[in-house]
Amino acid sequence: FIKTARSYFNILSVIKETEKNGEIILDLKKGTHNIKGFFLKIRNNYIEGYESLLAFEFLFKRLSKIYEQDLTYKISKWITQCQGIIDDYNDTILEALDNIKAPFSLQGKKKSYRDKKLFIDTKKIKPNGGIARQYSEEFTNILGEDF
Repeated sequence: FIKTARSYFNILSVIKETEKNGEIILDLKKGTHNIKGFFLKIRNNYIEGYESLLAFEFLFKRLSKIYEQDLTYKISKWITQCQGIIDDYNDTILEALDNIKAPFSLQGKKKSYRDKKLFIDTKKIKPNGGIARQYSEEFTNILGEDF
């Protein structure tokens, strides 16, 4: 996906650059291709997947205490991989916004990004509460008060 996204940014002129109060504001253009909507959809999919992984990590940590064995080894690797994918996604957006090659670009001025919703901050993502509750109830029914 990341390679495809980079090629979109290189082929299409999808970055809008405006100046406000001496600062350059960069954003993805809205248009017929709806690139911004595409990236927001991908972003939401990544966040949902990451929330699910965090929910299962929470459950496996609780189960690890019961069984006195680390059951998080696999999910921890998946979370690390997902963080890497999210970092690549964020880097792709940053790269596209930073590499404007407009002939009269205001490159020397401070840049900010209009729609910070495009980026993903993994530190702000919480475990999916629905998944955690559902499986916590099921494990409590099976394991009783130990869970």
